[in-house]
Amino acid sequence: MKYYQGLGFCFLLLFIAFFSVQAQNTLITLDSSEVVYNHGVGSSWSFSVSVNGREFFNADTVRVTPKKNQVLNIVASVAEDDSFIDIGSKEKTIKINHIEKQDSLQIVVPVTIMENKYHKYKEKVLTGKMARWKFYLTAYEM
Repeated sequence: MKYYQGLGFCFLLLFIAFFSVQAQNTLITLDSSEVVYNHGVGSSWSFSVSVNGREFFNADTVRVTPKKNQVLNIVASVAEDDSFIDIGSKEKTIKINHIEKQDSLQIVVPVTIMENKYHKYKEKVLTGKMARWKFYLTAYEM
């Protein structure tokens, strides 16, 4: 009888140990995005945001389950929709333990787009015009 009680206790310890080392789920929400500056680059845009390779859009929430001491790689990209596509991209890295220390973490990812035009000799020329976007995200542990 004592053998079964000891065995049950061992299983209980293994169960607790297994679930205590499991990674926490981290939820990332794309709260909003906005053009904060536009000096003649364009008015029609496409954008994408991804966290650890998973893409999402405005008001979407992505659940990632990173391992302990892993980071979140956030990539925001913006493209002007015209015949000469201008693209800007920014990557931001957040350590998971930084999120664990707070209830939630507000993340801002700024992206700058420089306008390109093609010269008559098909050389790419920067015009000096630019636009700036900001993406606002919230990360929190579940």
